[in-house]
Amino acid sequence: MTGMSIRKTEDLCFVKGRPRALILFHGFSDEPETLRPLAEYLFQHLDADVYVPLLSGHGNTLADLEKVHFKEWITQAEKLIKQLKETYARIDVAGFSMGSFLALNARLEIPSIQKAVIIAPPFVFPPGRSSALFFLPVIRLLKKYKRKRLDEQGGNRHIYEKKQRLIYLPRFKKEPLKSIEEFNHLRKKVKKRLKKIDFPVLAIFALDDRVAVIRNRILLSRFFKHNYYRSVTVVRSGHMIPVDYDRFILFDEIKQFLQDNEGRYHG
Repeated sequence: MTGMSIRKTEDLCFVKGRPRALILFHGFSDEPETLRPLAEYLFQHLDADVYVPLLSGHGNTLADLEKVHFKEWITQAEKLIKQLKETYARIDVAGFSMGSFLALNARLEIPSIQKAVIIAPPFVFPPGRSSALFFLPVIRLLKKYKRKRLDEQGGNRHIYEKKQRLIYLPRFKKEPLKSIEEFNHLRKKVKKRLKKIDFPVLAIFALDDRVAVIRNRILLSRFFKHNYYRSVTVVRSGHMIPVDYDRFILFDEIKQFLQDNEGRYHG
C-alpha cells in the first residue's frame, strides 16, 4: 500500500531500577532502532536506565507522520521526562539529528535535567536544502512528498559504511512535505533559543555530513558558553553517526561526558 513502511517499531527501554535515567530521541522519519546500539552500550557502561521513545507519527505509515504537529513532539518529550522525574534522582537527555532539538528544548524547559548530548544537529543545512526549506510553502502546492536519495539497494546514502546500510534501511523511502515543514518549525524554534543555553552540552559532528553540515559546529561555538560546551568531530562517517564507521568513538565520548561529574567542559 502507498505510504506504508516496511516494518513496525516501538519504544526501547533498558531498565534495572538504577538511580538515574538517560533519554535518547531519534531523528526525523527515523525510529528508535537507529539508536539501539548506542542505548545498549550506555546501559552497559553507565549506572543509568535508558529510554528511547518512538516519536509521534513515526510508528507505521507516512499518513501517520503527516498528521503530526511539531508541538506534539515537544509535548511528548516533556511528558516522558516529567514522568521519569518521579522515579529517578537524575535525568540526562540526548538526541540525534531532529532529536537534538528535542533534547535541548527539554533541558531549557526542565532545568533539573543535568546534561544534554546532541548528535549531528541540523540547525544549518547546505545551500540547496536551505533554499528548498525557504520555498517549501510554494513547493507544497506542486507536490506532496520528497523522495529520499537511496543507493541501488535501497540503502541510506548518509551511512558511509556499506555493511551498515544493509542493516539500517530507511524507514520510509519518501517524506511528506507537510512533515518536513513541521520539522523546520521545530528547528527554527530551538535555534532562536540557543543563546539561552548555559548548561553542559556535548555536541558531536561528522566532518563530511551532507545534512548537518560542519558549519553547525561554528554556529554552536558562537552561542554556547564555552566552559559548559564540548564538541567532537569525527571524520569517517556521514550524517548517521550512531550507526556508521565512527559509532564506537561516539559511544565512548558520550559515556565519558555523562560519567564526568565536574559539570564544566572545554571544547
